Amino acid sequence: MPQPASNRRSNRWRRISSNRPVKKSIWYSIPPARPSNAFLPTATQRFSSRHRSGLALQKKSGKLKDGVTSVIGDTVGGFAAPPGRPKPDISTPDKLKAALLAAHHIAFSDPARGATVGAHFLKVIDALGIREQVLSKATLAVDGVQTMRLVLDGKADLGITQLSEIMQADPAALVGPFPPEFDLATTYLLWRRVDASPIANDFAKLITSPAERARLSEHGLRPPN
Repeated sequence: MPQPASNRRSNRWRRISSNRPVKKSIWYSIPPARPSNAFLPTATQRFSSRHRSGLALQKKSGKLKDGVTSVIGDTVGGFAAPPGRPKPDISTPDKLKAALLAAHHIAFSDPARGATVGAHFLKVIDALGIREQVLSKATLAVDGVQTMRLVLDGKADLGITQLSEIMQADPAALVGPFPPEFDLATTYLLWRRVDASPIANDFAKLITSPAERARLSEHGLRPPN
């Protein structure tokens, strides 16, 4: 059975408030967390950044009306290894299977705590037919931050989390995304009301510009096609 890691969850959410004409309150996470856990739009909301399914639900419920939506990019699940060690080839299902079987210790976020990548990883090892072998040497982390701590401390040969969390922790730890057959990507969108302020519109143009998308790509997000 996988063993739970014991460190407490860190407070990853911060808020920037402003009394400028936009009267905005922007939530962001370090590293990216689940906005639905910390940011609940209201009928008067003028600005929101959410994953595609969450935004669709808020539109359907009527909490977000009369808006314009722009694609920011995708958060992508993948693998990390301790910097300085050889990186395994995980480019195909067979090579990923071999890498997981060869690893002595594996860490991933606990699906029971709502971890998207952790839940996906369980499906992947089921599909590869190695669930029992992997779970027998796995540690369940509280979140991606703790997963990366285990990797960087050398307590896990492979860690599975969001690429953005890997890049924030240490780019040298990046192995790569899941093989295309098991790709995990969550699309994030920027929504704003049609009567949003010029400042809000300027911000939307900035974050969806080619230069900013290239910058986000450097931090582990996949830009839209």
